[in-house]
Amino acid sequence: MVKKARKFRPSPAMIVAVVALIAALGGTAVAGGVLNKKKVNTIISNRAPGLDVKSAKTADQLGGLAANGYQQFCKPGSIKGSLVVSQAQVQALPSNGNFQNVVGFNCADPGNTTSSVQWRRTAAGGEIRVRFVPNPQSGSSVVSTQNYVHQISSFARSDDPQAPGETVFDVIEADAAGAATGPSDGFSLVIF
Repeated sequence: MVKKARKFRPSPAMIVAVVALIAALGGTAVAGGVLNKKKVNTIISNRAPGLDVKSAKTADQLGGLAANGYQQFCKPGSIKGSLVVSQAQVQALPSNGNFQNVVGFNCADPGNTTSSVQWRRTAAGGEIRVRFVPNPQSGSSVVSTQNYVHQISSFARSDDPQAPGETVFDVIEADAAGAATGPSDGFSLVIF
């Protein structure tokens, strides 16, 4: 038995949807026409009185500031530094107690991603201490582990003998029972 090929017949709902789409697109084009400066000014004056296209000097000037003025490095409430390291990096960090450069972001030296963030593993306890050079004067941090195997926390301290007077951030892991362990997982640290 040979089956006849059926012709595709759209459902009534599909026909209504296509007609509505065509009407919506065509209606917008007919009703809206081409936007020109006069129409834009009318729209702006209705939505934001006192603002017009003539007052905008260039796209590079935003409220009197150049575009790079909006980065606002090291301003209150902004991210002041960050560090993201893998599990392999953490496990390769020796317990010699000396600060080493690590790739990260420091708002006090934003163009330098190779030596403005440093870290070390302490000899006692195995905590990891993170230092931002120059110090962006931050005391708040958030840390998260990448593998979610252990609990992880961070806190600021100013008593590190290798960074006198500077704020450094301790990163400490704890096992399921809550006992502190030296970090072994990768982690992300953000200071603000």
